Amino acid sequence: MQRFLQRLDVHSVSDAAVKKLDAPLKDTGSELPRALLAYQIAFLHVIEKFGTSARAPLVIDSPNQQDQDPKHIVKMLEFIRDERPPQTQMILGLVDTAGISFGGTEIMLDRKHSLLREEDFAHVGPEVQGFIDRSLESPT
Repeated sequence: MQRFLQRLDVHSVSDAAVKKLDAPLKDTGSELPRALLAYQIAFLHVIEKFGTSARAPLVIDSPNQQDQDPKHIVKMLEFIRDERPPQTQMILGLVDTAGISFGGTEIMLDRKHSLLREEDFAHVGPEVQGFIDRSLESPT
């Protein structure tokens, strides 16, 4: 975590908070989102190294909290791209990539309040219904 904090230009997190997994982060302003990002990615690395359960996708929505300056948003996006645990599926919601390439599939949402287009429902509906049906089945 200390290396992650340095990479994200966070200087206000105490050594005690770094050493204690459940220590509160008391930063304010633009350092707080960067400190939280460092903490969460460090935590995911611990899970990756020592965990045995299935891993869920990493979902990050709008990492540009507290209006990061251009230098820091680039650092955050490069950090997300480079430091997420290997083999971790990532879903990243961004308004602007700041020129950072993440690879993978990019989905551009161009309709307000809508993810699934009406013309796609006939194809996707049965697949989604299968998930719903299985989730409602009683365990045997």
